Amino acid sequence: MSDGKYYLGGYYLAQQNLLLPHPILTISSCLNTIFPAEWALEWVQTNKEEKEKIKQELKISEQQYKKIQQWCTQSFEQEFEWPNIFSIKESARQIYSQFFSHLNHVKLLGLYLPEENLERMLEYLLGKENIGYGIYKQLQKKIIEEKKGKVIGFDILGFEVGGSPHCFACNGLEKDYKEKFGIIFNEHGLFSSYEDGEKVIDYTNDEKTRAEPVLWSVWKVKEFAL
Repeated sequence: MSDGKYYLGGYYLAQQNLLLPHPILTISSCLNTIFPAEWALEWVQTNKEEKEKIKQELKISEQQYKKIQQWCTQSFEQEFEWPNIFSIKESARQIYSQFFSHLNHVKLLGLYLPEENLERMLEYLLGKENIGYGIYKQLQKKIIEEKKGKVIGFDILGFEVGGSPHCFACNGLEKDYKEKFGIIFNEHGLFSSYEDGEKVIDYTNDEKTRAEPVLWSVWKVKEFAL
């Protein structure tokens, strides 16, 4: 594990997709359902077909959909950040309890970046015009990791323009990690230690690997009670 401090990258409501060949507790929406998301902001255009799909997937009514939008829009840049980040843990719990407690396999996750990678990540996000987006704003606050919460592993994530995260598993790199570096993933599909993540980070960032062209870093993942 990194010996330095870790800084909060926000809280996320994630519904794990257990139908994947190798389920993983990640905040990447490529693999799991992270909610609420952009659709929950009233000024974001969502067509009728997309809206109905969201309501069906999350099993919410039209009235609930509108109430979620109202809360997220009023709380934007305070308790809720683009595209799907809660800046306050209790707010995530409140939204889950009010609108999503009927869903299965939902976890409240906290994301943390080690101190030694913070300035590089902030510089990268700023250069990618991510200023104003949730992950940049969260890291810029430099909120030190709290003692509460259960560490469930370490993820390798990269954020694209717009603030949406990609996970190593979005690129199918878990096979390479196992074969080339002898990585054994834990029961959550994550790295068991920071050191294991560090073993593969240069490989992941190498353009020859052909992963998403983002800055990949090792992040600590915590689970909190809902």
